[in-house]
Amino acid sequence: MRTLTRKLLSLLLAFTMVCAMVPAAMAADEGGTEGSINWNSPTCTGGDSHNPVEGATDPATCTEPGTQHYICGNPGCTATGTAVISALGHDFDSSKWESDGTKHWHPCKHSGCTARDSEASHSAGSNPAYTWTEAGHTYTCEECKKTATESHTWSNVEYTEEGHIRYCTVCDTSKAHPDKTGHDLAYRDITATTHTEYCETSNCSYVKENVLHTGDPCVCGYSSTAKLTADGNKISSTYKYDARVPLNVSNVSVSNGSLPASSGSYNISYDWNGDYYGASGSSAYLDTQVASAKVTCTVIATPTFAGGKTLYYDVTWSAKMDDSITVDVTVYNSGSYALGDEDVKGGDSVVDQIAEAVEDLTAR
Repeated sequence: MRTLTRKLLSLLLAFTMVCAMVPAAMAADEGGTEGSINWNSPTCTGGDSHNPVEGATDPATCTEPGTQHYICGNPGCTATGTAVISALGHDFDSSKWESDGTKHWHPCKHSGCTARDSEASHSAGSNPAYTWTEAGHTYTCEECKKTATESHTWSNVEYTEEGHIRYCTVCDTSKAHPDKTGHDLAYRDITATTHTEYCETSNCSYVKENVLHTGDPCVCGYSSTAKLTADGNKISSTYKYDARVPLNVSNVSVSNGSLPASSGSYNISYDWNGDYYGASGSSAYLDTQVASAKVTCTVIATPTFAGGKTLYYDVTWSAKMDDSITVDVTVYNSGSYALGDEDVKGGDSVVDQIAEAVEDLTAR
């Protein structure tokens, strides 16, 4: 009888354990716990075996397993246990599209999962209908039926009197929405009343001559009250002056202590070596400009002398400039003296003194 009782108890215990494992196994198929509970103490102090009671749950995600926490429900037992909750696995919704401005995809149904299935770029199809906007052209994607936007594809720039124009070759073949920008203007040939304006943009040939000044100062830099510059114009400090040795220098010849007539006129031409600030490419133009000054040599005392003699040069610029410069050099009683040479005492040449005086004028 005892043997039969033991067998019946063993069968009942086995049946009970199997029944307890079935729900866990079924749950594992749906992200539930996998296998047995891992107790921190194999021995139950409140009974023959632990009585698992579910506690907190660390949920599983699509790709990572979770954890189910347990405590033992038997009085006096403080053991705790855990069981693995299997990863959920993705469950993509093939009936639903999500999208952004450039792509679409099927989302995963599980909350918090950002995985994407069948992700692809939007497609306008073989017969697209584009709509022009400032930001780009829009169309309806033939796959996800969402509105998508693409950046404009610009044509080559057309240069006109009004400025630069381009069009989108995808959505604006009728040229109904021109993208316009103005000329990148720079200025040259500045006189007391007019200037020439031109576009610095590569490939743009826009030039407009004899444009009347507007405002004082004018946008070209001209100002009726601005400082004098080396070429005699009264314009703004847009120009800077860097004097070079004159291109043409006339000599003064002294023979046997005799100078030429009491005065003589000589022409000096200065090369314009300037930059036009804020207008790249203009320096090549400016370098070709020549500003001329007429130099009058005045001989002090008698034309015939012995030893050294000081000559005075009064430099008068063009009619645009009403200033003059007086310089002096010393020569001896024989030889040929160029205006670009140092004088016999090692002093600055006429040319150098003129350049220094011009800088003083422009700094006023």
